Amino acid sequence: MRGVKLSLSQKGMIVIAIPVLLQLLFVMQLSKMLEEAEATARLQYTSKEVFNYSDWLGVLVLASELSGIEYKVTGDRAGEQDFQSYKGAIPQELKLMRTLVGETPGERQRFQKIEELTGAFMGRLESATTSGGEPSAEQRLRKFDLQQTWRDWRRLDGERRDLINEYKRNHILQAEELPSAQEKLSHFVLLGVLLTFFGAFVLFLGFSKGVTQRLAVMTENAVRLTRKQALNAPVGGRDEIAHLDQAFHQAADALVTAEQQKQEFVDMIGHDLRTPLAALQGLLALVSSGVYGELSPDGTERVTRAGQDLLRLIRLINELLDVEKLSAGALHLQYRAVKISAVLSQSIDSVRALTDSRALDVIVSPTEEEVHADGDRLVQVIVNFLSNAIKYSPPESPIEITTERNGQDLRVSVKDRGCGIAEGDREMIFERFRQVRRSAEERQEGVGLGLAICKAIADAHGGRVGVDERTGGGSVFWIEIPRAPHITA
Repeated sequence: MRGVKLSLSQKGMIVIAIPVLLQLLFVMQLSKMLEEAEATARLQYTSKEVFNYSDWLGVLVLASELSGIEYKVTGDRAGEQDFQSYKGAIPQELKLMRTLVGETPGERQRFQKIEELTGAFMGRLESATTSGGEPSAEQRLRKFDLQQTWRDWRRLDGERRDLINEYKRNHILQAEELPSAQEKLSHFVLLGVLLTFFGAFVLFLGFSKGVTQRLAVMTENAVRLTRKQALNAPVGGRDEIAHLDQAFHQAADALVTAEQQKQEFVDMIGHDLRTPLAALQGLLALVSSGVYGELSPDGTERVTRAGQDLLRLIRLINELLDVEKLSAGALHLQYRAVKISAVLSQSIDSVRALTDSRALDVIVSPTEEEVHADGDRLVQVIVNFLSNAIKYSPPESPIEITTERNGQDLRVSVKDRGCGIAEGDREMIFERFRQVRRSAEERQEGVGLGLAICKAIADAHGGRVGVDERTGGGSVFWIEIPRAPHITA
């Protein structure tokens, strides 16, 4: 059904309608066969009844003749009663036979002949039994004309037998086929059920195959889109799946266009903004050093403040570029064997001015661990963790850095004694542009990209980052990366 240009609802109706139509045809044929079987059974019953009535008619006619002779010859009143009883039963028997006979013209003619002969025979018998004052039994017996009576009986019996033979020719053979017809009916029922089941199964397979194959293509396209790979060709058809796939391709094209525009914007920031800002930073450094003349105290303060704001802006631009490169997979990590002690020493040196300004002591647990990683990016993560710890730690409080193995991974933790982070915010703070206000008096700085960059660096190494509550108060920021080389797919 894949090449048929129908909607899913139309295909579903076909899957339902065809088995229903087959069932209707099956029921119609079954009904016809049942009617034929019932008709055959009725014919069998009718034939048997006709045979019985015909035999009984012969018995009544013969019995009436004998009882009439007995009555006429002997004058016995019991014989007369028997004669009248048999004579009265004959019309009733003929009436019953008349309701059964008549399926074919031959049968009707035979029965009419039987009625005529029976009537003539009984009329002659009635005339012979009528009292005429004959003096002797011999005279009364001669009145019956036994030879003629015998001939009439033979004719009547012959017609009766011909009727039976007519029924045998027309109906008995059909009745004998009733067991065979019943067997055929059973086979037909079984065949109909099997064909209906097989047809419905084939239709279901065709329908489901056309749906599942195209859904599999769309699923693969979704995976390809996340991996920034070329999509498969659009699926065929004019149903809802085809429309959905078309909309998916349009959305994917729009996403690619938006990604290109975003990349162009990032490139513009990296070239058109960062370069002049770096030049401006150098110029402010020259002005602050007195190259262009001595500054007043107020001028020196203003230039220093402008330099700090400019440095913050450059750092923000660098973070934006880093997070975009990491998300796009365009940031190439320089893997090498790195001693954790060297990473921690370099990180502490980077924030020494901040720790000294707040009289904070950074305590590092000795370690000889070594990992296969990008050392500069690990320094970037630890510096970010230390910056947060310095920002929220009370003055003159210690900041601890510990290293420990966790299975095949190595975990580096930075522990502070600050106000801590609520449990509901611990996952959120690693998202882009998300910041947590730890106190009502806290002034928000930055745009919330530092921890998102840490998470992206950890993901690139095949590791993870997180934050826990420190026993006794404070927070524990940690990064966990494989000690063995990480192989990316």
